[in-house]
Amino acid sequence: MLKLLSFLNKLTIQKKVGLLFLLSILIINQYVWIWLFDNDGYLKELNKIRFLIINSLLFIIGISLFFLELELKKIAKQVLYIVYLILFIELASFFTIKILLNSNNKLKRDIDYFLSDNTSRFLPDLRSDYKPNKEHPDINQFGFRYGGKTNTKDFFRIMCIGGSTTWGDGAKDSSTTYPAQLESYLRSKGYHINVINAGVPYHTSLDVLMRFISKGIYFKPDMLLIHTGLNDIGPVQSPFEYKPDYSHWRKVRNNNRNLYKKLWHEFPFSIPRLFFILYFNFDSQQSVSQQTSNVRQELMATTRISQKRTEGFKNYFSTILDIAKANNIIPFTVKINNDHNRKNSYAKRYFQGENLEYAINRDKEITLLHNSIMDSISFANEVKVIPFDEFQPSSQEYWYDNCHLTEAGIKEKAIFIGEYLIREFKIPKKIM
Repeated sequence: MLKLLSFLNKLTIQKKVGLLFLLSILIINQYVWIWLFDNDGYLKELNKIRFLIINSLLFIIGISLFFLELELKKIAKQVLYIVYLILFIELASFFTIKILLNSNNKLKRDIDYFLSDNTSRFLPDLRSDYKPNKEHPDINQFGFRYGGKTNTKDFFRIMCIGGSTTWGDGAKDSSTTYPAQLESYLRSKGYHINVINAGVPYHTSLDVLMRFISKGIYFKPDMLLIHTGLNDIGPVQSPFEYKPDYSHWRKVRNNNRNLYKKLWHEFPFSIPRLFFILYFNFDSQQSVSQQTSNVRQELMATTRISQKRTEGFKNYFSTILDIAKANNIIPFTVKINNDHNRKNSYAKRYFQGENLEYAINRDKEITLLHNSIMDSISFANEVKVIPFDEFQPSSQEYWYDNCHLTEAGIKEKAIFIGEYLIREFKIPKKIM
């Protein structure tokens, strides 16, 4: 022992570090791993590769430092220490992962399931379940921003469906949204009205249809105001090949599953694996629906605008009307009011010059196309159309972007729609 200590004391720092690297191989190798953790004596090919890489690095660095007279500068020595530290952390991560998986059966099952190829190829499309956060202070127990009382006998019930322009972007709370303002205005005129705000931001006509089927009809509204189509512009503008179910524009993804699988199976180190285990919830199988293109891409896309790209919208809008009428609900179409010439529009935020002109004209063309489709389908179904595309608030400042109104503008919108209903439909003053 004394001779060994004397031998070690005589070694230079360089040789001591080299010896440390070489001795590490006695611990960091596949045989020790099998002895400690794999009683069946089997080691996966990926683990063999991992050990081969680590052992080769340890051997080359160790031999070089111990037998070669190298003039290592301070920075080079620090690099070597860092390399060794990384290798040590890798080893520690390796053992930690094995201990975690051996001691926690649930974690092992979750990871095995997550990384397997046996999970269903068909993931649920959660678009129909888009709804405001339940913790939002304005959301009532029925999932609506406003209205939805169960009593249907004493009031004539109007349900408003659509996207953010129905939900009420620009309104500070539920009482200042257009459905709530519509209720207030009609009641001030003596009409016995209850209005439900069933709008959800980002909803397309497909989402509106699904929400109406799954929830809307069960509240038995007497009238349905369908303010949809604006968010259907995105699928039409999309630079990708059009699909009528909008799967080209919005895809369901599962927590970047494929990326994690690839890194886990093909990246030969344990440090990122341990990171995944500690910071990623493998038990979470919640799918998310995300857009495949952004507004900038859509406004500048060169895809041709055609009737072919409106097949989905036509079908969904028509079906909403059919379901409403089949349930003895009186539908009204509310046309789109969308103009990128307005202050703070998406086009003006992102572009200028020729690009701005192109974006404005392109979006205008699609808006006119969607309004014409709603016109023709509504006429064929004998459904009245509220010409909201003609709505011009008393001040242009009442628009805060190309399609959303401020609170003052929303109030005028409610009056505009309310006046149309009074003129074109005999709303009961009181239901006996």
